[in-house]
Amino acid sequence: MEFNEKLQQLRKQNNLTQEQLAETENKSNLENIYNFISCIVDVMAVALIFLPLYGREEGGYIYAVNLLSFTEQTKMNIMIYWGVFITMIGLGVLRLVLTKFDKGTWSGIATKCSMILGALAVCFFAAAKEPYATTLLFLFFIMKMLLWMKTRETL
Repeated sequence: MEFNEKLQQLRKQNNLTQEQLAETENKSNLENIYNFISCIVDVMAVALIFLPLYGREEGGYIYAVNLLSFTEQTKMNIMIYWGVFITMIGLGVLRLVLTKFDKGTWSGIATKCSMILGALAVCFFAAAKEPYATTLLFLFFIMKMLLWMKTRETL
């Protein structure tokens, strides 16, 4: 049996027109694309480690340094910074894997955790007076929210 015959048989079994089948497939593809981009945004948190977004005072001047060279905060804050970034990157990778293997329920849970972590990270970095990191985190959060809203529209 040829592919087109199998497709026509499946379409008739489910009482779908060609347009309905195409629309269903298109929605599924759009949802996967939006989820993939959102996962990449989480993984982009690696930029917050390597970009010079943190201020370090030396000789009356403030220099921008990356997180690896940043020592101006308390040890607890530095540990929280690293924890937030590693968790964001880990959630992004986990969501990529879950999306790839079509694990919708677990992917939804990971997405909600990612959104909550993003909001908390923005609040924490704002409270820690890290304006550049806060701005970048806020932009990441806005991108994820817009992609999440677009995903909800496709359902």
